[in-house]
Amino acid sequence: TDPDSDDDLLPDGYEVVTPNLDPNDPGDAALDLEPDGLDNLAEFGAGSDPNAADTDLDGLNDGDEVNTHLTNPTLPDTDGDTLADGTEVTTTGTSPILADTDSDGLRDNIEIHNLLDPNDAGATLPVPLHRYSFSETAGAAAAGAGVADLIGGANGVVVGDGANFTGTEVGLPGGAGASTAAYIDLPNGLLSPHQTVTFEAWFTITGAQAWGRVWDFGSSVGGEVTGSGGGGEGQDYFVYAPTQGTDINLQRYTARNLDAAAPGGGMGPVDGDEEAQDSALPSALFQQYHVAGVWAASANGGGQLTIYRDGVNQGSRTTTFNATDINDVNNWLGRSNWTGDSYFQGSFNEFRIYEGAMNNAAAAASFSAGPDADLGGAPFRITDFAFDPLLRSATFTWNSVPGALYAIDASGEPLFWNELNDGVMSQGSETSYTETDIPLGEAIRLYRVRRLP
Repeated sequence: TDPDSDDDLLPDGYEVVTPNLDPNDPGDAALDLEPDGLDNLAEFGAGSDPNAADTDLDGLNDGDEVNTHLTNPTLPDTDGDTLADGTEVTTTGTSPILADTDSDGLRDNIEIHNLLDPNDAGATLPVPLHRYSFSETAGAAAAGAGVADLIGGANGVVVGDGANFTGTEVGLPGGAGASTAAYIDLPNGLLSPHQTVTFEAWFTITGAQAWGRVWDFGSSVGGEVTGSGGGGEGQDYFVYAPTQGTDINLQRYTARNLDAAAPGGGMGPVDGDEEAQDSALPSALFQQYHVAGVWAASANGGGQLTIYRDGVNQGSRTTTFNATDINDVNNWLGRSNWTGDSYFQGSFNEFRIYEGAMNNAAAAASFSAGPDADLGGAPFRITDFAFDPLLRSATFTWNSVPGALYAIDASGEPLFWNELNDGVMSQGSETSYTETDIPLGEAIRLYRVRRLP
C-alpha cells in the first residue's frame, strides 16, 4: 500500500484523521484552512493543528510563531519561564524564546513578580536587612558571646565550644555533628517573612568537614533545637554547603520543604524533595571565598535559586516553593540541621541578608567591593499598611533603627498634622503602630512617621 496516495507529502493516516484533509487530493497540502500563515504541509511539519489558528492558545497564531517569533506553536510557553508566548510578545516585551531576556541571571517571570525590569540588565538593589561583620573584641568566643547585627538589631550568639574572635573574623573549630563544637545561632524568623532574599558570606575553610555548612536556616525533627548536638533529620532548610561530604571541590546550594509549618504563609508542596543547585568549583583550604545565594519568588508560589561564587553566576534552578514556606527556627552559621553532618571548620569574615534579589551585576559589584564595604541601612519608609473598616483602625509598619524613638502624626488634610504619639520605641529592624477609633467622615487619612533626635 502507498502511505501517501496523493503524493502531497502528507501521510494518508494523518489526512484521514484530520478534518478537512483528503488523502486523495494533492492540492490540500498547500491550503491554509484557518488562515494562520501556515499551509497544511507546514502545519504538519510543526505539529500544529491545521484547523486552529492558535493551536496552543497562547495568543499568537501558528504562522507568527513559526515564521516571526521562532516559538513552538504547540507549546504556550516555549522558553519555560511561565509567561505565555503571546504575553511576552504583546505585553511584557520580553523574548518568548529566552527565559532570561536581559541575561542578568533572573528569569523574566521572577523579575516581573519582583517589580524589576526584565529588559534591563542593570544591577538590582536589594535592601540590606542584617549584617554580621564579626568585629567583636579579639579573644576566646565563649558560649553565650554575642554576635552583633550592625544594621538590623537581630543579634546572634555563639553556641558551643572552641570559637574565637580575631577582631575582624570569627573562627570555628569544626567537629562531629553530635559534638559541642561552636557555631553561630541567629534569631528565628529572618528568612520566612521575605518572599525574595539574598544571603551573602565571606568565609575561609581551614579543614574539610563532612557536609559542613556556611549557613543552614530551617528546622529539625521536633522543630527548634536550642543547644549543641541532637536534632536528628533536617526538615525544612535553606542551605549553602561548601563541601559535598569532605570534597571541597564540590558544593551544594539547596532548599527543602518537609515541615508543614509555614510562618511566612507559603503554599508550596510539603513533600521533602531536595531542590538543589550543585556546583563543582576547584577550591583550596585557607583561601577566602565569597558566595551570594539568591532565592527569588515567582507568582506561582515557587521561585528560583541562583548561586554566585566570587561574583560569578554558577547556575540556577526553579523551585516549587519559596522562602515563605520555610519554618526557620534553627538559623545557623556553621551548623547543619542534620545531626549526622559535621560542623564547619574555618572562619567567617562577613554574613549578610538582603530583602530582594541580587543579579549578575549586583553580585559582581558586591564581590568587588569586599566584606568591609559601606552598605548603609534599609531605607526609612513605611513598608506595610492595613485598614480595618469595621474596627476603624489602621496598622502600619516601617523600617526602624534599633533603640530609636519615633513620633506618629495623622491628618485628614496634607497641611495640618496632628501628633498621635511621640514616644514609639523601636521594635528592632521593623516597628508597627496601630491607630484605633479613627474619626468617621474623613475621606482621606494621611500618616507620617518621624524619627526623633
